[in-house]
Amino acid sequence: MTNFVGGHLKLLVLLLSLFSICIVFPQTSTARFLYWQPSAEIRALGGAGVSIVGNSFSAYYNPASFAFDTTLNFSASFTQPFSDFKNTSHTFISASLPIKNVGTFAISLNAFWIENQVRTSEESPEQLGVISDNPELFNPTHWQLKLSYANKINDNIAFGVNLNLLSISLTDLSFGESDFTGTSFAFLLDGGVLIKDILSEVTYLDVKPIQNLWIDNTNHSGFSLGFSLLNLGQNISYYDPTYKDSPPAFALFGFSYWPLFTNLFSDRILIDYEKKLYDSEKYDLIHIGNEIILFKLVSLRGGYVINTGDIQENYFTYGLGVKTKYFSVNVARYNQFIKSSWHFDARLTLEL
Repeated sequence: MTNFVGGHLKLLVLLLSLFSICIVFPQTSTARFLYWQPSAEIRALGGAGVSIVGNSFSAYYNPASFAFDTTLNFSASFTQPFSDFKNTSHTFISASLPIKNVGTFAISLNAFWIENQVRTSEESPEQLGVISDNPELFNPTHWQLKLSYANKINDNIAFGVNLNLLSISLTDLSFGESDFTGTSFAFLLDGGVLIKDILSEVTYLDVKPIQNLWIDNTNHSGFSLGFSLLNLGQNISYYDPTYKDSPPAFALFGFSYWPLFTNLFSDRILIDYEKKLYDSEKYDLIHIGNEIILFKLVSLRGGYVINTGDIQENYFTYGLGVKTKYFSVNVARYNQFIKSSWHFDARLTLEL
């Protein structure tokens, strides 16, 4: 079984390398909502999530994390990234199922809804239909469907892959006798590797099983390392097939460390580096987070996001969460855009 998985890991690395070569030349990306992180838990940690084990939004950060799941999971998140636009929202829903001796399969949907827009003339910014009771409106909805698979090489190392279908919906256009659709589709690929519980002895570990059905008795120690490549694939065109933009491909590399883990008090430190692969208009980011867990139940989180090219775009994040054996809820607050945004997520866990 180890040789079988090891062979698939080598194939994954080869495929990711080939996809990277295919998109090395374009310097402007589209579908930038795919840069927005979906997890309120990780948002509150400054966005450092590539090395987290067992996060329910692994399809976005590192699909290899799914391999360590032993339960059936359902997850959902919601935020309004631009607080002044109440009909604009970002949603992520996911379900994952582990199958013994086979691996973990997951499906997720990353969607961005924008409030209705008034259709304008192709020749001028004149709004069409505004003098009537029924103006011409369109709803630019974008989504990404992810199919995930992950498996363990051994008890500490795992790999994962996502196959993605991206849909971007803009307004249709007409030029003379020609009609052009504003909807575009693209196939993308993600892949990741996760190594957990390295140097467990560097954690002060003092835990005893808690006889409470609601407490999650999973223990953590040492370091975890994560690496993922996301949104690699074909370039995207809209009205003119000769003009194409690259997808928002990026790489994540990071680690997390548990200096202390006990039944009463635990602490975790996380750092991620986010590299925009082929987007000359975006700077790379450094994500720093810290989490304090009380009684294996309540989490207090804080973080900081560093923009490597513009210090004015740095910002703090914070939030809290409650996690039990069967469900968890999280909330985050941050000011990535013009005004601060609230972010919420929830997870339901069912034992198999």
